[in-house]
Amino acid sequence: MRSIKKSPPKNARIKKIIIATAITVVLLAGAALLYAKTRHTPTTNTSTQKSSSSTNANSQSNTTGTNSQTTPPSAKGSTVQKTPGVSSDQTTNQVPVSQTSSISITSLNETSGNVNIAVAITNPASSGVCTFTFTKTGARPVTHTVNTTTSACSASIPSLEFSMVGDWQVEADYFANNTQTTTTGTVTVQ
Repeated sequence: MRSIKKSPPKNARIKKIIIATAITVVLLAGAALLYAKTRHTPTTNTSTQKSSSSTNANSQSNTTGTNSQTTPPSAKGSTVQKTPGVSSDQTTNQVPVSQTSSISITSLNETSGNVNIAVAITNPASSGVCTFTFTKTGARPVTHTVNTTTSACSASIPSLEFSMVGDWQVEADYFANNTQTTTTGTVTVQ
């Protein structure tokens, strides 16, 4: 006599297929999350984190007598910033405040499609770096860095780098001799 194999009921086979598919999807999603997390581990800072909005980290702008470039997204406050007058093993948030130099904004406006800023430095070092960081709630920050050997720094940043119109806060920092000094202001971008 011939033996007949009984096949499982149709519902049982469907349940097994659904369970196997669900397990596969969960495993793939977990693997994708793990991969994404290990590929992108952002460096955060307990203080205000600043980053650049420029897509070209080496773009030059109109400045008077100084070298200028946009800081890459991770350079300000989260990684070591290689600038004259700042120790290479410190982040900008670790640099002590200068006891001898000070900085003040002498001009801050938007004209002819550019946001213009100029600062005066009291008791400057022989060389230093000015960093201008513009922030607005809900917008990506704009950071601009200028090397200087004088008692002034200035920059002219295209208004197109600012993702929103309205009032922007600016923090101007001067770094020299492993110290920093800071001042703030506000500019309206239209």
